[in-house]
Amino acid sequence: MSAAIASVTKIRASSTLHKDIKNYGPKNMIDGNVDTCWNSDVGTPQWIQVHFESDVRVSALVFTFQGGFAPKCIKVMMQDGAEWKVVETLWGVDVSKQQVFEFKKSIKVPALRVVFEESYDTYGRIVVYNMWYRVLYILMVLLLVVLLVDAGGSESRSEPTYETTSAEMREWIMTQFKYTRITVCRIGKLDDGTWTCRPKSLCNRELNGTVLIRGLRDSQRALNPSNIGNAGYISKTNKTLIVAIPPSYGYADYLLDLTTQWTDIPTKRINESYSGAPFSAKVHKGFLDASERILGQVMDAFDEWGVIGYRKMGIERVVLTGHSLGAAVATLLALSVKHHLNPRVKMDVVTFGSPRIGNTEFAEWASAELRNMSYRVSNRNDVIAELPPRAMRWAHIEEEYFVTDTWHHTINRCPATTSTESEECSNAVSFMALNPAAHFNYFDTPYCY
Repeated sequence: MSAAIASVTKIRASSTLHKDIKNYGPKNMIDGNVDTCWNSDVGTPQWIQVHFESDVRVSALVFTFQGGFAPKCIKVMMQDGAEWKVVETLWGVDVSKQQVFEFKKSIKVPALRVVFEESYDTYGRIVVYNMWYRVLYILMVLLLVVLLVDAGGSESRSEPTYETTSAEMREWIMTQFKYTRITVCRIGKLDDGTWTCRPKSLCNRELNGTVLIRGLRDSQRALNPSNIGNAGYISKTNKTLIVAIPPSYGYADYLLDLTTQWTDIPTKRINESYSGAPFSAKVHKGFLDASERILGQVMDAFDEWGVIGYRKMGIERVVLTGHSLGAAVATLLALSVKHHLNPRVKMDVVTFGSPRIGNTEFAEWASAELRNMSYRVSNRNDVIAELPPRAMRWAHIEEEYFVTDTWHHTINRCPATTSTESEECSNAVSFMALNPAAHFNYFDTPYCY
């Protein structure tokens, strides 16, 4: 899931640089692409004010300050009658990357004001990535239900034991995450297929030389700032094809996430996808529908590059990757294409912050199908990775790679201890410690800059 500011949220900024008063206005912060504001050079203090449709519990803010502006002192305020009362004082640093500010105690508010009292520079861009609204509010209620079912369970758990991954494996996993980040970015020149981005962007640095094969489009998914495709893209680097699927971005995606009824796995189809799945296997309908809407586009590209069939086209590996909703879709795509792969081609599925996709029968079958291919990466305290809850018979597939320290990039391999999940990694984290901000902050990697 991505930033959850909805159109019904009322947002005001103390000042902006926008000259288009009709569309952007001096009070309007949303620019139509991302939740962002170009503040003016009127000096400090400046502020952002958010009025929600109903009371929202906020436990963290995630900002990126760009274009020179970086605040030193940030005051978080809640409305107390006609007055604004300071509830948190945060301290920013002068870096152009995502900064996570966790509150000492979550607050339930109908409105929030963030005041930038001091800054290092004069003006620039403020990107509000995560103001938790509506979707995560619903998820928090769901977590409360789970707490009542499983109260006190985490206290009896033993200390986790981990198998720490090698430095080479960590670098490879983090590279795949950068490909997922680019799914919601606007890429520069694409005339010759090689993407050309801004000088300091992710795709121009770590992923330089990647060639775009095609964008993926889904008319039922939300639009995002990407000019490649709202449902992801397929790219080539060396002898590897990368299929990257974006996280939830807008209202249509959030509705898809919340379509949590189970549906049957299609065990009999013309192209024999999901061949051998048990009839008792059930899967999230929204995720399955999203994967099937782009499956044809993926198969066409795979056929062209010799990933399926028997033609030798020089491709030796295919990686399917995605974050959040994109993680679920990437997993289902992998299950669809696995039996069509060229025997010369190796497949890996690297997902980040994946919700549970289906029931236990599905997870056991999918784990067997993707054994030694699946790398399900979960961040410590990531709330989405614990949803839908196991108490409702949802289950993860193997094998979990648990990020215990996102700043120092510590990743531990966690083999299943019961059925398809490990009890010693993300499942060992207390529900009270889960934090929505952890879902976005993998490896301290920014979105587009």
